[in-house]
Amino acid sequence: MADRTRGRRGLDLPAFADKGSAEYKQGARAESQMNYDSACAHYKQATTLSPNNPQYFSAYARVRFEASMRHVHTGQLLLNTGALTDALAEFQHASELDTSSFIAQQEMRRTADMLRKQERQRSLPPARRPPGSCPKAWASRSNCTRSRMPPSACTCRRRART
Repeated sequence: MADRTRGRRGLDLPAFADKGSAEYKQGARAESQMNYDSACAHYKQATTLSPNNPQYFSAYARVRFEASMRHVHTGQLLLNTGALTDALAEFQHASELDTSSFIAQQEMRRTADMLRKQERQRSLPPARRPPGSCPKAWASRSNCTRSRMPPSACTCRRRART
């Protein structure tokens, strides 16, 4: 006879009962409702409880990728609106969900660089145009009236950019 253990309600359960089944079902329910963060957590728990079940691991890997990409997409939308700190938080969350996501890590680094650059700009005093520069050429992008050179080659413009 098969090895059996006593369940909570006095029912005999096989000793080899799948411990991650309930978590897997909750994950499937969350995935069907497009709640990928919750589904990812449930599938991860199911995989932890039953590490040899390939169905659980496959579901976890699939949803982990989907949840990560959704956070990357949300981060990109926030980045386009200028909400750098919120975008960085989304990219960090995406990177935590799927540590192998190169795009999440790349976007996180890029956004962090943008934030550092923005902070540096705020800490600098307001830029002044160097004496003798040609504001007319700088604003209209025509040849400089002082040096008669195109804006890209004009030293006045180069000094004004830095």
